[in-house]
Amino acid sequence: MSTDKKYLRGTRNINPAFTLHKIGQYAHKKAQETEVGKQLEIMTALLMCGLTLEALLNDVGYSIFVLKKREIELWNAIERLSPRKKLDVIAEKLCINIDFGSIPFQNFSQIFKYRDFIVHGKYCQIIKEVEVNKIEIDDLQNIDGFQEKWEKQTTIKNIEKWRKSVSDISEILTQKAELPNMLQIAGYQEWSIF
Repeated sequence: MSTDKKYLRGTRNINPAFTLHKIGQYAHKKAQETEVGKQLEIMTALLMCGLTLEALLNDVGYSIFVLKKREIELWNAIERLSPRKKLDVIAEKLCINIDFGSIPFQNFSQIFKYRDFIVHGKYCQIIKEVEVNKIEIDDLQNIDGFQEKWEKQTTIKNIEKWRKSVSDISEILTQKAELPNMLQIAGYQEWSIF
């Protein structure tokens, strides 16, 4: 029996923004291809927009405040801000003028309101009486008047708009910060055994 011990030395870089963006891409594709579970895939794709965007803000913010300027305490305070305030601080640092009424930032608030509703959602009951033209009713959530605001936003069209906004925001922020686009960089790993 050999008593030679082997050791592994490795490095692994993990990029949550990339991973979350890819999950959203997969859910978008599944939503387009299937009817069974379609609403769940749409919800997943839309939720990933907010999660991706927040991970991106954290990556860019950490890079410009900590890695480039060594402002660790400042970044620790910024990191706890809302996504909107975090974006404002990052944009100011990068000298970017943000217009939330224009593309790609016009969807920013909607993306995070949707995410917040899903993450912080609470039970609710909708009681209404609405006129219907057909007798076949498969699900009340498909009847206008029986939907929460976030459910009305759960559409393929919004996936396409929001994912484009996330990609464009990523391009703007990473380019101005002189960083590689985080949505295009997968994780990386290397190792050696000795």
